[in-house]
Amino acid sequence: MNLSALANIARTAGKLGNDAEQNPIRYWRPTQIQKDVLEDTHQMVLFRAGNQIGKTMCGAFDTICRCMGSHPFKPVPPPPVETWVICHSWEQSRTIMGKFHELVPKHELHPSIEFVIGKGYRGTGAPIVRFKNGSLVRFKTTNQGTLGIASGTVDHIWVDEPPPPELFGELKARTTRTKGTMLFTLTPIGAPLEWLKQLVKDKIVHEHVGIMNVENCTPLYNGSRPLMSETDIESLRMSFLPLDRDVRMNGDWDGGMPEGRIFEQFTDDLVSDLSPDPDRQYIWSIGIDHGHDIASQVAILTAVDVTDRNRPVIYVVDEYVASGTSAEIHAKSIIAMVKRNGLELALIHKWTGDRSHGGSKNNGGRMSNAMLTSAFAHVLKYPKGKLPFRIRTAYKPKYSVYYGCQALHELMCDSRFQIFPRAERTIKSLKYWAIKKSGGMDTMSEWKHCIDALRYATMGIIDQQYRAPKQSKIRR
Repeated sequence: MNLSALANIARTAGKLGNDAEQNPIRYWRPTQIQKDVLEDTHQMVLFRAGNQIGKTMCGAFDTICRCMGSHPFKPVPPPPVETWVICHSWEQSRTIMGKFHELVPKHELHPSIEFVIGKGYRGTGAPIVRFKNGSLVRFKTTNQGTLGIASGTVDHIWVDEPPPPELFGELKARTTRTKGTMLFTLTPIGAPLEWLKQLVKDKIVHEHVGIMNVENCTPLYNGSRPLMSETDIESLRMSFLPLDRDVRMNGDWDGGMPEGRIFEQFTDDLVSDLSPDPDRQYIWSIGIDHGHDIASQVAILTAVDVTDRNRPVIYVVDEYVASGTSAEIHAKSIIAMVKRNGLELALIHKWTGDRSHGGSKNNGGRMSNAMLTSAFAHVLKYPKGKLPFRIRTAYKPKYSVYYGCQALHELMCDSRFQIFPRAERTIKSLKYWAIKKSGGMDTMSEWKHCIDALRYATMGIIDQQYRAPKQSKIRR
């Protein structure tokens, strides 16, 4: 091959690379289940599937094609059109914007549109993506409630993940005048979806179900290789909590929560007193669960390695578990726990306690966090309001127990979780907390208290909301 031929190949490769960057949607290849959804011409379509089946990419592709007025799988109205993308939170919307930006042809967008990695499309108010042809995409969230979507006429609505039932009627009303369409892409977990199941049963919504298998992970055309092997799929299956594994793998309406341990991936291999690398960055945290008895207390001391923010590692260093004593004794015991690990109270970056009103009848309704704070101040001889740390109340949104446990479970599966042997009660809790016979987590179990304290200690750090504090070694 001569130099001229090599130069031509290089120029062709360069052109293809540049075209792929500027017009990525041209090179995207759907799987068979994605193609089935994209070909569906029903007014309301549901893509119900397990995790990582490509629901979001499917919805993004469909929305972009509608905005451009050119769809390879079905006829669509000519532009300009208005579409809405409905997410359950602005955090989720940023993820969807990222997928959207991966596919959208950059030359089709209006010059005013700005995309920032990690933040999505920028602008005043709710994000809006404008196309040169006049089409636009408005991003909205279910957190805005019915008032946030109570006006406007829309040609197409894409709902990613389950919406509350009261929003469906409002969304449908937005498409009445245009005879517009709706696409739901979701894994049926969390919110009750009996209303959506009924719409499918009544044939108002036409559904496609995608299960996690090699076929549904293999793009069509050009002899594409599967995106996930059987081994990868099995590894993914084991990363999910057993109570919703069928939902997350197959998109089942009713996963059929089996009896068994919640943290089945927790083994004795994760129990070790091997000291972590002292040169890495750690965030020290204490999570506190107050029992129904005002004197009951569980406090968990953790160190989270945040050197790599994308791969945090949890070390459960120590615990304090007691009942039947006073708040002052609890304070003294927690201080002793901190000191026996070679730490000072000032090095604890995060203190988080439960919302419990324990002992409200006998203690004037004072919050347990406030009572424990006062006890710390008294023991440490600090004036009122001058304590150098604050016990913050745990943020407990809907399904926080589930999502916290899922996060811990994934870390265990990835060998990014270690617990020291002296945290005996927490070890037993991880081993014995189980799914009750009637289904779901046994929220009344004696083993749940340590898990709650562990969640309070780690969740805000795992989702990268805190900066690493001053360094300190972990004492075995």
